[in-house]
Amino acid sequence: MNEVIRAILTRRSVRSFDSRKIPLEDLKQLVEAARYAPSAMNRQTWKFTVVQNSGIIRRLAAVIAKELDRGEDYCFYGATALILASNDADNSNGAEDCACALQNIFLAAHSLGV
Repeated sequence: MNEVIRAILTRRSVRSFDSRKIPLEDLKQLVEAARYAPSAMNRQTWKFTVVQNSGIIRRLAAVIAKELDRGEDYCFYGATALILASNDADNSNGAEDCACALQNIFLAAHSLGV
């Protein structure tokens, strides 16, 4: 089986993370993989924000917990880093473009053992 197909078939979503920090070089590779995702009309208007500060991660989790009614204990499942994908509000394909970029991140993270 080829490596790409194997990565697609074996990647899993994780909702429990260990406390190890993701190396900066790995984070850079993940964002670079995201940049190579397809986008509608090749607009590439996405933005990627990497957050490693635990205080900021906790504050973001608290806001999301409140807005989405996730409960007071919500904490991004203990992740030590976040990569946030965003897009221009006027891009009607922005959510789809970000979804493609995030899939690249998921597959790249799996290949790096993250």
